[in-house]
Amino acid sequence: MTEDFPTKKSVFVKFGTPTNKETYENIENWYFKLGEVTSSSSIGLSTGNGRISQDPSNPYLRPVDRSLVTNQTQINSVRTNSSTVETYVKFWFENDSVTKWETFGVDYSRMVLNPNYNESEAEKYEELKQKWQEQKYQQQKRNAPVTFVVVFAAMVAFLVFFGGSM
Repeated sequence: MTEDFPTKKSVFVKFGTPTNKETYENIENWYFKLGEVTSSSSIGLSTGNGRISQDPSNPYLRPVDRSLVTNQTQINSVRTNSSTVETYVKFWFENDSVTKWETFGVDYSRMVLNPNYNESEAEKYEELKQKWQEQKYQQQKRNAPVTFVVVFAAMVAFLVFFGGSM
């Protein structure tokens, strides 16, 4: 960010007038509120109780007592937690230069070339890595029949040993 916004003018051109300015001695702080992010989570609970009483086919009861009675109770409850945070950018200036910056909720990062990166060395490394992976694969292919024989022999020994005692 310091490369993209080295001066007050570059910060002002990109972000405009700051939401808040603070000055302490020769250090100036510009705060830009970019927006708000709200996250919520809800938990719901629903319980019910139903009850049926009387027997409508009971011949020993009067017709009015044979009626079907249903009681139902239901309780619903929802609890929601919500929090809102500001997304912002802050810049600290000494004179006209940016000395420090801070962001929250936004990403102004970009790819920067590494001066220590050597492309030919990286290609050699990739070639060595591929050779090593191929050797590892070939080794596994050679060991596969041996592994199968060992597992098969163990299964036969198990069956002979425990099969005879059953």
